[in-house]
Amino acid sequence: MLDVPIRAGKRATQLNATLDARETMETTRKLRFLDERLQSAFIQELIRVKGRYVINETGAVVFMQSDADTVINAAHAVRDSLFPWYFMKWNNHRETYRFAALLKEASLPFYLEEHESGTWFLVRSEDKLSHERISQHVQDTGQEIKEQEGTK
Repeated sequence: MLDVPIRAGKRATQLNATLDARETMETTRKLRFLDERLQSAFIQELIRVKGRYVINETGAVVFMQSDADTVINAAHAVRDSLFPWYFMKWNNHRETYRFAALLKEASLPFYLEEHESGTWFLVRSEDKLSHERISQHVQDTGQEIKEQEGTK
């Protein structure tokens, strides 16, 4: 369970109604750090900067595209507190799972984030060469699996 304040009461109801009304005209986005400590820090930063958002049933921060700058800057503040970073994303769950397993095996730090576009890896910039090597292995393994499935 996340140890973060959930917006409640009249203000949250008004914000939900505003988001619901605007959703017909504008894209809804979402972002959730899978690490509870980082998600809590993210919520605290959003409160500090007075970001406009709601928290959905999975604990993700849901926001409108027009509020993206404030929300994304709050997320960047959390990311920047960890290490110099960049994002990586895989095409499917199998590759995502394989990449995560290989990063753990190599003891390379990473964090996962859920966005409206899927699961993203927040990885350390200084490990880029290792990421490239591991990525190649994930792609090679994926090709072997496809070839094996094709011969069945």
